[in-house]
Order: sequence, then C-alpha cells, then structure tokens
Amino acid sequence: GDMGVRLLTRQTELSTGGRILSLIGALTLLAIIRFVPIAGSVVLFVVLLFGLGAWGLQTYRIYAGARS
Repeated sequence: GDMGVRLLTRQTELSTGGRILSLIGALTLLAIIRFVPIAGSVVLFVVLLFGLGAWGLQTYRIYAGARS
C-alpha cells in the first residue's frame, strides 16, 4: 500500500491515516484481483512472496540494529 501511494503521489512520508487508507486500498484491490481465474492466483502468490520478503527484511534490520 505504501509503495503504491509513493508511486502515484511522489510523497516520501505518509501520515498514519494515509497508511491506513493505503492498506485498505491495497487489500480491496487484492480482493478484486482474486476473482480473476488464473492471473489472480499468480498475482496473490507473488504478493505473498513480496510480503514475506519484506517482513523478513524488516525483522533482520531490527535484529541487526539491536545487536549494534
């Protein structure tokens, strides 16, 4: 959601309300894409992979920062 807003509006930082709205928008878009027969499943799988990668990267950054 944040990445989509940054691409569309060129904003660097989002407020809390902006983040919530971007999350709702991204989840709504994914719910709509889910109904496309084959492409929907592929898109959801790719989004899942990106999400897990971002989560792992954030966890690593927090862990590495705590060790410093």
